[in-house]
Amino acid sequence: MSETLKGGIVPHIKPEVVEYISSVDQDERILEELFEINMAHILMLAEEGIVSKEAGAKILRALSELKDSIGLDRGKEDAYVCIEDEVSKMAGEGIGGNLNLAKSRNDQIAAALRMRLRREILDLIASGAGLLGGLLELAEKGVRSLFPGYTHLRVAQPITLAHYAIAQFDAIARDLERLMEAYGRVNKCPMGAAALATTSFPINRERVSELLGFEGLVENSLDAVGSRDFALEALADLSIMAWHLIRILEDLILYSAPEFSILELPPGFCSTSSMMPQKRNPDVLEVMRARLSGILGDVAAAFSILKALPSGYNLDFQELTPRLWRGIDELKRAIPLLSELIPKVRATEGVEEALARNFATASELANFLCSKHGIPFRSAYRIVGEVCGLLFESGKGMRGISPELIKEVAKRKAGVELDLDAEELKRAVDPRNFVESHKAVGGPSPERVWEAIGRRRAAIGEVLGFVKRKREGLNRSRKLLEEGVRAIAGP
Repeated sequence: MSETLKGGIVPHIKPEVVEYISSVDQDERILEELFEINMAHILMLAEEGIVSKEAGAKILRALSELKDSIGLDRGKEDAYVCIEDEVSKMAGEGIGGNLNLAKSRNDQIAAALRMRLRREILDLIASGAGLLGGLLELAEKGVRSLFPGYTHLRVAQPITLAHYAIAQFDAIARDLERLMEAYGRVNKCPMGAAALATTSFPINRERVSELLGFEGLVENSLDAVGSRDFALEALADLSIMAWHLIRILEDLILYSAPEFSILELPPGFCSTSSMMPQKRNPDVLEVMRARLSGILGDVAAAFSILKALPSGYNLDFQELTPRLWRGIDELKRAIPLLSELIPKVRATEGVEEALARNFATASELANFLCSKHGIPFRSAYRIVGEVCGLLFESGKGMRGISPELIKEVAKRKAGVELDLDAEELKRAVDPRNFVESHKAVGGPSPERVWEAIGRRRAAIGEVLGFVKRKREGLNRSRKLLEEGVRAIAGP
């Protein structure tokens, strides 16, 4: 038990109880933030005359000395009391005992979590921008690489590898947008809320917020210490990003399997079997898929932890934190690997033949009969459906189509006499012509894809610009805090 807390209404806590509830191991992650919070708070108390500048200087010097040398005692409740114990030893309890004046562990933990989380969010956004760059590199290489588009895991229509890569880009870009939006809600200052009702001392909450780089206050003190929606929101955003990455991983694993043979993974990201020397196993992708799936479980666990708590601070909050950090850490480990792997993925040969074999241009044949020969679309749909069924039964794909077959089915099915040109029919069912002709905004034609790539290059710049601006703001506040500490405590 901390020396700081001994002698009060609870003079003694069983060591095994302290060990059970201790958050010291977790607190190591926010130790830097805790020292900054204590320094900003003491600096504000000294500036407001709540503690003398001499007392403030002694506490600030003790904090500065301890910042890089403190060893956290696992036999104590948390890092907050570890810091206060050590400051009291160095400055004397008569002075050091004021470290927690007009504040509580409750507002400190909320502030430290927000400060660390905002830093992690910026790191994750910057890392995600690297993944966006890798996806665009793949897109540039794959503008003319045919690729099967699937529905129900059945070949549906031809697209290109570039079109596929941009679809994944857009999903990840939305994930980064969500994190950028969440950043503004995370970066609000709860300091000054104290335990839950603020304090009777005339503190300056805005000054502490400024020194710590926050963008405003969590104004209501009960809300400031009793809410963890900022952490839930971040974890939910992480889970959506994890879900998108899992989908990419599943695609890479599936499409590189011999049964699909659509993509080829770079050898440096595969391993082999201990028994079967021919194997190229996507082990890293499988492990990544499993670990990222854990984030989906953690967000459910987090909501379960918080679902029935009364208003105010509850130590249950402590059990949410490791799940948040675990999600961030898994994404920070996975994203750089994927950013390196994705541009090295290659489209395999033979995709065009597979598209023909699987009738991937059947919908365009129906469009052709509708637009060129005036057949109502649903009638054209039925004609093409029967043609594909006959070709399938005979073991032929779209390569087996002929004007004669179309004419025979059209007459029997719709009572229509068609005059079809063989070359025109061939173009109508050609996968490359399909891609070239789909020029609607967002389509797979090379013209549209190059336009999309250009816009998305600019989007990456906007993401990195956001990170740069926010980091610069935090650095300015850090310098402001350092200057304020030096003004009172000396160099």
